[in-house]
Amino acid sequence: MKTGLFGQQLTLMEELKASTFPAHARLQTAPYFQALAACQLPLESYVGHLRALSGLHGVLEQALESCPDQRVASVWNRDMRRLPRLLQDLRYFEPRAVADLKEAAGAALKIAESLRLRSMEQPLSLLGSVYVLEGSMLGAVVLRPLYARAFLLTGQEGLSSLYDDGPRFMSGGRSFSSA
Repeated sequence: MKTGLFGQQLTLMEELKASTFPAHARLQTAPYFQALAACQLPLESYVGHLRALSGLHGVLEQALESCPDQRVASVWNRDMRRLPRLLQDLRYFEPRAVADLKEAAGAALKIAESLRLRSMEQPLSLLGSVYVLEGSMLGAVVLRPLYARAFLLTGQEGLSSLYDDGPRFMSGGRSFSSA
């Protein structure tokens, strides 16, 4: 366990939050999100984003469900799965025959392979990915109306993966403090 600025022991949640802060700051200024805010993001980019996330969630969720480490099991449960909702969103866009973006698909495959390797060599490290992806649900509250406006989406059609109705560790469901 790492120590904080004043030598105090950091909880796993505090350590994860501190280590992901720079990445969050960079992400907020990424061209993708700036184009989304300006309603200039191509539909291919959003669908490619959904496809990439579905691949990552598929690998991660399978690895988490089969992980023998009890610390992982103390945080992860099937109610946290987002893959079914991502697939629901992709089915909504299916009739539009949206092309794949090579760069996004290639990057997603590299990350998926890294997740598979980590799941075998350092299964506890998967909790960092869970933390980031679960934390993204907090950002979904902000992003959902931007996607809806940019692509004229109503209700949950094409947006279901951005809705969260299950008990999550960040809202008191499961806890990283016990991992």
